[in-house]
Amino acid sequence: MMALKTKTKYGLLLLACILLSAAGIAVSVWITHDPLDGPRGGAIAMGLTLAFVVLKPNLAIRIYLEKQEARRNDPKFDADAKTEAEKTEKRFKEIETAFSSASGDEEIVNKYLIWATVVGTLTTAFADIVCQHLMRFLNIVSHLPEGH
Repeated sequence: MMALKTKTKYGLLLLACILLSAAGIAVSVWITHDPLDGPRGGAIAMGLTLAFVVLKPNLAIRIYLEKQEARRNDPKFDADAKTEAEKTEKRFKEIETAFSSASGDEEIVNKYLIWATVVGTLTTAFADIVCQHLMRFLNIVSHLPEGH
């Protein structure tokens, strides 16, 4: 089962992307009064998400290394296997079982990454429009000429 630490880390990533996106809009509306500054929070959120994607641990390598370490620590691991083929088959089944149990955890991480990417992308694409409408609603004068 995935450690709470990993779920928390990717949950915090999603929260940070939402907050960065909202902060970009807030800065645009109330500080710079320029709707074109709105997407900046989304762009930062996208960069943060990209860093998490690139630095995400490789599931296959992690499982392989864990199983190798377990075999080194247990000399009787494949003592019941008579041939090299039986040893290899036993090792593959063990790795397959580990992948099956870890794939659900990987799906959860990927969902967090997908939603963080969606938040950043939508903010980058549409925050300027949101800022323009919000500024009009709040009667805040934009630094852009009318019609932009």
